[in-house]
Amino acid sequence: MWAARAETTNRTGQNYEPYGSKLRAVRVNLVGQTGQSGGPYGPISQTATSSAEMRTLESLLGWEANDPEDNIVLKRIIKLIDSHLPLGWKEWKIRVLDKEDLLGNEFDPQILNKIRFAIPTVGLARAFSPECISLKEKTYRDIKLKLLKWPLCVGLIIHPMSLAARVRGSAVQNELIIASISDMRPLLKSREEANRELAAQSEQSEDEISVPSTRSSSSRSKKPSRLDKLEQGQRKLENMLEQFIKSFQPEDHSYSGSEKVSTSPEPSEDEENAPQLSVSSPKPCEPSTSLVNEDFDWTPTTRQQEPLIPTPSQHIATQGIECQRLGDISFCQIRYAEVQKKLHASPVFGPLKVNPILTTYGPPSNQDQLVRMDYTLGTISHGLLLQREALTNTLKDLAIKHPAMKQDLKNILSTDTSFKSLSNDLLQYVCGRRAEIIEQRRNGFLPKEEYQAALLRAIPPVNHPSFFAKHD
Repeated sequence: MWAARAETTNRTGQNYEPYGSKLRAVRVNLVGQTGQSGGPYGPISQTATSSAEMRTLESLLGWEANDPEDNIVLKRIIKLIDSHLPLGWKEWKIRVLDKEDLLGNEFDPQILNKIRFAIPTVGLARAFSPECISLKEKTYRDIKLKLLKWPLCVGLIIHPMSLAARVRGSAVQNELIIASISDMRPLLKSREEANRELAAQSEQSEDEISVPSTRSSSSRSKKPSRLDKLEQGQRKLENMLEQFIKSFQPEDHSYSGSEKVSTSPEPSEDEENAPQLSVSSPKPCEPSTSLVNEDFDWTPTTRQQEPLIPTPSQHIATQGIECQRLGDISFCQIRYAEVQKKLHASPVFGPLKVNPILTTYGPPSNQDQLVRMDYTLGTISHGLLLQREALTNTLKDLAIKHPAMKQDLKNILSTDTSFKSLSNDLLQYVCGRRAEIIEQRRNGFLPKEEYQAALLRAIPPVNHPSFFAKHD
């Protein structure tokens, strides 16, 4: 059997701490213990090339244990991680190592306690025991030992960094994986936190079970049957038809005294409540010409297609021409340096800076232009937010000085006013355009390999000096 031994070195060949800030290079040496040419999960070349060792997590989904009960638990874990890991997790590449390769035959219990997997802790406990109400220390240790026997779960190790780097081939790869699962961090609880959450869920479920079952049965008995729904719908349809017929009847339904002959007995209470249809006069009813002309207008009309870009109003167009000096040779004398000092701010509103690691891929030719556009749009968005804040504060001061005007001033900033709508649309446009520029800048630094690019795309831009998110 072949065992992988990883040594962490810096670029000078000296021993280097695995949590240092410099970029680390991981050198893997394979040591033959029995002289065999293969490992437990497939043949491994003695040259130890990365392409021969690395496998995707998707290729390990079909792996099965010898115990059928273990396979049931493993299927639950696969379902759990598939609902929480980011898209593309099946393409993550790992080096398949067993428990002895990672921890040795006599491993240190402290290292086992430090091992963390990219699996929600509470869900992991439920996968092994769906009815569990606690997570004891010994139980959690046994779960970890079981996970270390399954190649798929070994590929989800994220801590300690030294073990995770051996599984993924390098510390940089592990940092990218950790950055892509940042949304899962609240679910990666410690054993103590998971134990408290399981106990709380157990108490809540007991409270729900203690509710008398007669309540649910009574609610089910009140639920209308399918036949009741059909009868109710038929009654609604009859009422609609009755109203439709009445709309075509003349308003004058008077009869002569000789025509009002009543020989039927008094109607019962049920007959009075039942829907009645009015009987029209036996005289022929001619449709009213005015009613037809008013209610049934069939005059043909057509609509023209709206222009793709609407034309501005005349006075706004005039103001735009004057402000931009269009048609004047002095158009190039409009400057912005003085007002820029009042509007620009950083971070958030300045151009996002690039992580130095990504510069090795080479910046695109148009990166400088995109940086300037990013800076310009960020400054505009900052100015718009300052403008909104200044207007809000001014209206508040006026409301304090003139309480009678408070409601009118409040209506100015309501969502129904055209001012609020235009202000929101302008801010939406500026932020949307800047989002496109940021995306173009990020795409310019993505590597050609789709696997690496997918990991980097999963990291959102942040407001500190780093083009891609940095995580501790």
